[in-house]
Amino acid sequence: MEFVLEKTFTALAQETPSGRPSVCLTWAQTLDGKLGATPGSPTVISGPESMQMTHALRALHDTILVGVGTACADNPRLTCRMNEDTKDLVDSVFTQFQIPTPVSYDPVPVILDSKLRTPLSTKFFHNPRRNKQPKPMIFCSEHENSLESTKPLHAYAEVIPAPQATIPPALQKGLNLHYVLKELRRKGYNRLMVEGGASVLSSFVDNQLWDVAVVTVAPTIFRSGVSLGAREGKKQTPPPRFRSTTWTQMGEDVVMVGYPT
Repeated sequence: MEFVLEKTFTALAQETPSGRPSVCLTWAQTLDGKLGATPGSPTVISGPESMQMTHALRALHDTILVGVGTACADNPRLTCRMNEDTKDLVDSVFTQFQIPTPVSYDPVPVILDSKLRTPLSTKFFHNPRRNKQPKPMIFCSEHENSLESTKPLHAYAEVIPAPQATIPPALQKGLNLHYVLKELRRKGYNRLMVEGGASVLSSFVDNQLWDVAVVTVAPTIFRSGVSLGAREGKKQTPPPRFRSTTWTQMGEDVVMVGYPT
């Protein structure tokens, strides 16, 4: 695990030229490339060892992003649930890169939610460890933010209106990711982990808004389900390639760390 964390943080520690946070994409998939068995339903793919690695990766970031579909389907905590050995590895990475250990290992949640559909009961709104942290951030459309029906959400989150994507929708649907990233950097956040779902990950890949990817491949086959990049009407673009890839066995899973070409 330590090798994966060091390889990932090497990319995260670099200054990005576009005034955005460093971005790490991470997901778990089956041997046949499925991220989930059924759209809108949570699916556990990672084994316990690679799952612990995911929590360690979260601790290396100051923000963590998911789409509203993942927020509704998984009801996630988006916290770091690490054992003591894992926590020691995370601390050693911070020490190696001469970065102070954070007061809280939990990154601040960031949700892409154009229509403000995130339920108020979602677990990341009610994490007692976040009492001294900023509220979760929800990026929504400029129109939805003005609706009276969405006002209760403001008590739980910092709601941030964002423009729609201005590039062809075949490459990016929904909110303008460039604006979201620059707003996060303006607020002082330097490292963003993107966990899902598949359409959100695809948008970051298609728009080349990432610096490192950590992909867990589990020894199972779903045959059907949710795939990365499987979006109706999506423009055909050259398949993304990874460079300087490394593969690490972690329990029964294999974890790849790679960088964009």
